[in-house]
Amino acid sequence: MILDRQSSTPLYMQIYTHFKDALSRGRIAPGQKLDSIRTFAAKHGLSATTVEKAYTQLSVEGYIRCVPKSGTYAETVDRLEHTVERDSVQIEPKPSYKNLGQHPGTFDAARFKKHIARVLSSRHDDLMKPGDAQGEWELRREVAHFLTNTREVRGDAGRIVIGAGVQNHLMTLGSLLKHQRVAFLKPLFERARHVFELLGYELRACKTFDDLFEVQPSLIYISPSNLYPGGGVVGIGERQRLIRYASTHDALIIEDDYNHMFRYNAYQIPSIQGLAGGEHVVYIGSFSRPFLISMRLGYMVLPPTLLKRYLAAAPLAQTVSKLDQLAMAETMKSGDFMRQLKRIAVVSRKQNDALRETLDALPARTDITLDGIESNLHVLIRSDHDDTIRLLKKKAKALKLFVHAFEDPENTLLVPYAGLSEEELKFAFKTLLDP
Repeated sequence: MILDRQSSTPLYMQIYTHFKDALSRGRIAPGQKLDSIRTFAAKHGLSATTVEKAYTQLSVEGYIRCVPKSGTYAETVDRLEHTVERDSVQIEPKPSYKNLGQHPGTFDAARFKKHIARVLSSRHDDLMKPGDAQGEWELRREVAHFLTNTREVRGDAGRIVIGAGVQNHLMTLGSLLKHQRVAFLKPLFERARHVFELLGYELRACKTFDDLFEVQPSLIYISPSNLYPGGGVVGIGERQRLIRYASTHDALIIEDDYNHMFRYNAYQIPSIQGLAGGEHVVYIGSFSRPFLISMRLGYMVLPPTLLKRYLAAAPLAQTVSKLDQLAMAETMKSGDFMRQLKRIAVVSRKQNDALRETLDALPARTDITLDGIESNLHVLIRSDHDDTIRLLKKKAKALKLFVHAFEDPENTLLVPYAGLSEEELKFAFKTLLDP
């Protein structure tokens, strides 16, 4: 055996690698007796400690066995043939889209940095302890106060569960609810669809509320204050029908209140959860859009009956760092979160005004229709002409814009714009939609 004493690889690792390779390739026969630690060390001018370290690692991994008062022997190791995959898969980096990010003017990083620093300095001991699986109490208390005042949501901090976004909350519900039939107004939010399919739920796509009630679902998934993807609002009549159905059929409404805060051009519409008195409704929200899109932080308010099941079961581990939770609690307690919402409202208004101004200035087109502008996050482009859709996709790719093509309804593209500046937005949609 030749040892390279000039190598950066420790000597014990060189010994370990030598024997591992020899045993794996059959150069040392099973059952063959090896030199003792002292003998091997003397042969190669090494310390017994170095050799012992290598032998110990080989023994732990099962390559050799040490028999007291007898010696060290090679174990049986199957020879594994490794084939080189000639046609390896080349993974291309995902494209970077301009319109999928967050407008830089909507987040005050300096302020949030101060809240993180405050938590690090004043809550050091708390950060050394495990977090609460349900979420840190301080954050749940602030979220409960916020939701009560802005969304008329019923429920204190004890009914709130913190998690990393909508999908995480749906997975948590999936651990409590088995074999469900889920009804929704199509199209369904893709991330929700993926979770429901993973859980093996029966999905029923509906065009109208009458269709929805007719399938008699045990779960109803809906975003009533900003319907996906058009941005419409479910009126009071249909909200009451939903509540009555859930009550009489012992069903559950999942109210995904995504992006309700972006409806600056209308008064806030109270939540279904509040209208129902907190019963038969799971309320889900997120800080991704109104605060920082890259920080996966959301909340879920459980009705009393489901809360009991959640507390009785072994809950999933917390998916949001304790530091982020405590810093967010500080942000809300200080009033900086409300200031953030006002900042976003101003930026969103300017973006939406720029969009409308651009669309109004474009020549009239009979081959497309535009919708979803009320969502304040994206535009829906519809066309009955396949060639038109293909051209729009080609233009979007050249502009490095992300577009989502729906399977149902067909020939419908969703084009986000929240991450664009006003000038980028004007240029993008003028280039995209100009005949």
